[in-house]
Amino acid sequence: MAAQKEGLGVIVGAEMTHQEFFSTEKGYIDESAPKKIFELAASTGVTNFVVPANKPEKILKYRKFFEE
Repeated sequence: MAAQKEGLGVIVGAEMTHQEFFSTEKGYIDESAPKKIFELAASTGVTNFVVPANKPEKILKYRKFFEE
């Protein structure tokens, strides 16, 4: 929110596409984390998001989420 108050553009990303990112793939991030991060960002007025462009099914999933 501080960046927004200063008039800076905010872009939020919450999911990486490399192996071992999610805990289900031997990584450290819980599968539910990206949605929570995007929900929090959207609730503060963020409208710019980065999603995994090399995973079309994720693009559709997040697009539907943002449109709701």
